[in-house]
Amino acid sequence: MKMRTLVLSVLIAGGTVLGVAGHADAATKPRVGAPCLLSEEGKFRTAPGGQTVRCTNTGYSGMKWVRVAQR
Repeated sequence: MKMRTLVLSVLIAGGTVLGVAGHADAATKPRVGAPCLLSEEGKFRTAPGGQTVRCTNTGYSGMKWVRVAQR
């Protein structure tokens, strides 16, 4: 039982670290088609190439950064 608790704790901690790393990556420059967070939905950012992108719910494929049309 103690071994199962230890393994489960390690897996949870590992998932938390990966989640934080993924969030830190999302907080840098977004890429078109890359996933974004639900808390970022509707927000505009600038991609590395200088293009404006918006976090949008694309339905089945989830939350993604998509290009914004030029005006």
